[in-house]
Amino acid sequence: MNKNLLILLSLLFIMAGCKAPVPKVIYIQEKRGNGEFLKILPKNNGVEGNGGYSEYLYDIAKELNWKTIDYGFDSLCIRLWYFYREEKECVEFRRSSNKWSSLFSDIGIKRINDLTNKYYISSSKSLEPKSGWYHFTNEIYALGILTLPLDTNLPSDYSIAADGATVLVEIATKDYYRIYYYDNPAGYPHYEETRNIEKIMKLIENEFGVKRKYDF
Repeated sequence: MNKNLLILLSLLFIMAGCKAPVPKVIYIQEKRGNGEFLKILPKNNGVEGNGGYSEYLYDIAKELNWKTIDYGFDSLCIRLWYFYREEKECVEFRRSSNKWSSLFSDIGIKRINDLTNKYYISSSKSLEPKSGWYHFTNEIYALGILTLPLDTNLPSDYSIAADGATVLVEIATKDYYRIYYYDNPAGYPHYEETRNIEKIMKLIENEFGVKRKYDF
């Protein structure tokens, strides 16, 4: 198994162990050519769609004609999805061939019938961070964007808000793919993890000059 992947898994177990004895995630190991690929998914797999968040994000990406990343990415891809009641936003950071890029997208929704929605990109733009990619990426790494645990690994007084906003994070490399999410993180400022995901979102706003439609 790739050395970097082993380090990531060790960090995830350590961080999850600080809050709960059993990480509430599923580890799916797959053979890929001469190597191995690991998927780390929520055990309850979210609440949206029939297959949970992993399939829901896959379906949205396909509707938007985006490359899905649940089967890996050649270097590193980070997607933050902001889910409101119906509206959605996506912020994507990619590192490929040692070069970073971003894509900020507003995602519209068209209701086809009571059971079917159609998603489309209402606007998108590529931006550069004010402080430069080196400083920005070091900041989000330090805040734990790659290693923050799933919100269900927080203590039992953390509860899912039925009508609140949710931030979902997809991480993909050539060796692994994982999803984690936080419901209404601003409502639980006494946890380091929720404070950090809020700091990440605010850092993105400050660096790129793009404010979220709604605060979490």
